[in-house]
Amino acid sequence: MRQRAGAGRDQRPRGICLCGRGRQTRRASGAARRPEAPTGAKRAALIAALRKAAPETVRYENEAIEAARDQCQSLNHGAYMPDWFASQHFTYKDVTTTEAQGRVINQALKDSGFCVIEQQSNHPMSSNTPHPR
Repeated sequence: MRQRAGAGRDQRPRGICLCGRGRQTRRASGAARRPEAPTGAKRAALIAALRKAAPETVRYENEAIEAARDQCQSLNHGAYMPDWFASQHFTYKDVTTTEAQGRVINQALKDSGFCVIEQQSNHPMSSNTPHPR
């Protein structure tokens, strides 16, 4: 029996990776990766922006910085429910963050310049794309 040409080799298109739980996502570009931890004035500006958006989230500053880095990564990967992800990332120890606060946090992260969004989701139910009709 003759084998098809290319059979047995990975036939995924370039630029696609199977990341966790078997779902296909686009590979992140350099900007879509997790941002570096800010220091000095940038750190102070980020803490101030988060404090203005949701004061309780900065009770533990190091946790807030890590949550902000994780949330930027989610936003850059086109998270399906970005406000919910923010509420999850910024809930730690005795700090609980709601989805409404998550929406404000997402806007603060974008407005502060900490999260530079370059990649948008192509998912039809994503909040950053218009509903297809």
